[in-house]
Amino acid sequence: MKKLTLFTLLLTGIMAIAQEEAQDSTKHWTRGGNISFLLNQSTFDNWMAGGENNFSGNLGLNYDFNYKKDDWTWDNKIIAEYGVVKTKNADFEKKTNDRLEFNSVLGKKASEFWYYSFFLNFKTQITKGYEYGTDANGKEIRTEFTDIFSPGYLTFGPGMLWKKSDNLKVNLAPATSKITFVNGDYTSVPGYVDGSYFGV
Repeated sequence: MKKLTLFTLLLTGIMAIAQEEAQDSTKHWTRGGNISFLLNQSTFDNWMAGGENNFSGNLGLNYDFNYKKDDWTWDNKIIAEYGVVKTKNADFEKKTNDRLEFNSVLGKKASEFWYYSFFLNFKTQITKGYEYGTDANGKEIRTEFTDIFSPGYLTFGPGMLWKKSDNLKVNLAPATSKITFVNGDYTSVPGYVDGSYFGV
C-alpha cells in the first residue's frame, strides 16, 4: 500500500510539472514538457506454446527548460522513463525500461545558424537492476547488479552547434570525453574483480 501511495504522489507531482508550459517575466527562459503513462494487459487462453499472461506499465517524462538572450543559447532536457512487466509464471516483476538522462548544450553565436558550443550528457538508471537465474531446485532467483548512479555515464565536450530552430538543431563534438561512474555504496556485486564491472 505504501508503494502504491508513493507512486500516486509521484505521478501527481510529475503531471503538475509536465503541464506547465510558460515563459518567465524576463522573457529569456522557456519551459515545457509532457508525461506519458501506459498500461497493458495480455491474456492467452487456449493458446499454443509461446504465450504467457502478463501485465505491464510504463511511465515517461520529457521536460525542456531553455534559455536565449542576445548571442547566447542554452538548451536543457530531462528524460525519465520507467517500465515493468509481471508475467504469470515469474516470481519477480522485471524492468522493461529504466532511464534517467540530462542533456545540456550551451552555445555562443558564430554566424546566422552556427554556434560555438559545449555539451554535457549524464545517464543512469532510477532503480536497482538484477541478473536473473534459477537455483538448484529450479526456482527463479535474482542478484542485484546495478543501481542509481552505479553505473552512471557522463559525456561532455566542445563543438559546433547548427541551430535553425528549437526543433531543428545538430551538435557536432569531435573532441568528446566520457566518464563512467561506479559506486560500491549503491551496488553490491558478488565476485567483483577489478576491471570487470562496466570497465571500471
